[in-house]
This record gives sequence, structure tokens and C-alpha cells, in this order.
Amino acid sequence: DEGEYDGRQFLEKIVQIPIVLPQIQKNILRLSLRNVLIEVFNSCGLEGVLEAEEMLDKIAPLFETEREIIRYKNQLQFFFPTVYTEVNYSDYCILEAIKIFNHKAYNLIKENKSYMMMGLPLTYEQDDKAADVTKIVKEEYSKLVKCIVGLFPPSKQEAIKTIMTYYLPAISNNKDEDTRTKRLCSPRYFDRYFLQSSPNEVIADKLADSLTCNNISEVHDWIKGCFMYKDT
Repeated sequence: DEGEYDGRQFLEKIVQIPIVLPQIQKNILRLSLRNVLIEVFNSCGLEGVLEAEEMLDKIAPLFETEREIIRYKNQLQFFFPTVYTEVNYSDYCILEAIKIFNHKAYNLIKENKSYMMMGLPLTYEQDDKAADVTKIVKEEYSKLVKCIVGLFPPSKQEAIKTIMTYYLPAISNNKDEDTRTKRLCSPRYFDRYFLQSSPNEVIADKLADSLTCNNISEVHDWIKGCFMYKDT
């Protein structure tokens, strides 16, 4: 076909020149990520600058392109306002960063609740039996970390290893403190990180706090509303 032949000739005349774009400097990416965090935190009435500064060292090493930061911003803007009163800001933002880079790694964390709560013990107990248990926990958690790290490209592996070793898991025996600060490693709060809200059978912290400030008649009205109770 003559038309087809002419078309091929035309395509052969197109010269394709590859253009390699320079990689954005790390300090520019860090500033961009900082602005995203400040914007998200400020939108929820938080101390945006303070919260952002605490987060940067933990997640900034993961980001290599502006596109990754935009994806992260979109995800945080959608979910963070619905859960920020129920979670630790730092743990949640780290977890969401892991999710956008590798959903399988995110699911491994979700599926290994017991190890995330026990974490990576820094010391062994004096009691022999307790020491044996601690050793097993440390070995199993190390295997989990190795598996998660292996899911990421080499450029992100060191950052993920640091996150999984020092930031997300329990690294002490102070469970009360983990609960008070709503850490991912707290049995009370772990599931809330993955439901994007409080479980149905759990009263949200924000609601519980507001109830303690109200009088008894307002509490009664709230309970009636929950059970759809009607006076007869």
C-alpha cells in the first residue's frame, strides 16, 4: 500500500535524541518534602514546622524525585486528616511513605503485628528463660527487617533498614509510654494505622477526650445516638 509506505518513510526521518535530566539535589528535595509536611500538619491545626522538622531526618532519605513527593503529598492530604488524632504523627507518616514505595512491605508490617510490638530488644534479660525468648524475638524480627529491606531498590535499602530498626518498632519495655504516645508498636493503636479510623468497637480518642469535657446530659445524648435509642 502506497500510503503505508509513505508513512514508514516519514517515520524513518524522525531523529530520536535521548535527553538525560539532571537529578534534583537532595537539599532541594528535602525542602520540598518539608513544605509538604508543614502544609499537611497546618491543615489539621498542628504545629506544622515543629512536626515537619522531627519527621524529615526519618523519611527524607527515601525520596529521590519530585514525583515521589507529590504522590506522598496526595496520599497524606487524603488520609492524615481522618486519623491524626488516633495515631502517632511520626509513625503514621513513616508508614505511609513505606506504602507509596512498596505496598508489599507495608502489608508485611501489617501482617506481623506481634513482632512490631515486641520489636528489636536492645538488651537481654538476666533470667535465662527470658533471655532465650528475647534472643528468639530479636532473630525473628531481624529476619522480618531483612525481608522488607530486600523489597526495595538498593538506593532506598539503607533508609528502610534504619526505619525498621530504630523508628517503627518497640525498642524498650516501656509499653505505657508507647500507648501514651500512640505508637505503632502499641497493642492499643496498631490496628488503627491500617483502618484509616478507629475500629467500630473502639471509642475514638478525639471523641473520648471531648466526652470527658461535657456534662452528663450530653454524654447521655451521645450514648442514645450510638444505640439509636428512642424514648417511649
